[in-house]
Amino acid sequence: MAVDYVDVVAAEAKRISELARRWPLDAPVPHIPRWTMESVIAHLGGVHRWAARTVRERRLEGGHRRGRESGEALLEWFDEGVTELIDALRSADPTGPCPNFSPGSPNTVAFWHRRQAHETTMHRWDVEAAAGAISPIEEGFASDGIDELFHTFTRNRGKQVLAGPLIVRTDDTDSTWTLVPAEKPGRVDLTLEEVEPVGVLSGAAEQLLLALWKRLPLEVARVEIEGDTDTVSVFVAGPISP
Repeated sequence: MAVDYVDVVAAEAKRISELARRWPLDAPVPHIPRWTMESVIAHLGGVHRWAARTVRERRLEGGHRRGRESGEALLEWFDEGVTELIDALRSADPTGPCPNFSPGSPNTVAFWHRRQAHETTMHRWDVEAAAGAISPIEEGFASDGIDELFHTFTRNRGKQVLAGPLIVRTDDTDSTWTLVPAEKPGRVDLTLEEVEPVGVLSGAAEQLLLALWKRLPLEVARVEIEGDTDTVSVFVAGPISP
């Protein structure tokens, strides 16, 4: 899809900042145990700075550090980090070389454009959930988010368990992904081959994205499961990934 990912970062971060200034920062995030709105902002601000540093220096070192500030000082720190990230992304050639943490993903600056747009959007949803004021994720962008999730994280994390081929399909954008168990236990690969799935997970792109990122449990998300419901449930359910 044609989207300016840096514009998305800016717009979603602005929404977070504005909402956080109108709502108690200790408001709990209903779907992430022990997290508050302040926790989300402290986490995301650290991710933004880490991504900006990686793009500026073209090297991947360490990880992100949560903000230690609180109250208005935290929000100012967050806003400064957003500006730092946007400046780093805008000043770099998207096709230029840059490392990332996802084996198999292109080592270019463009990776960080897309990753930070979806990272910021998902945490905007978290902050809005804490405030009880959720706004939608546009269907095309949600579909792109599913694709980004599968390409970035299924090869990188060993937390997903899949007993057999699984098809994920959006009803509103006509996108389809076929996931198969990888050779390494716990990992998942994407395939373009036609396979006989053991399960099919389908629904609107936004609902699927939120379920796959564990923001909505399957029984709440408006999705349909065909075939082996246990395989689908085990793959989608589990600890949330903030």
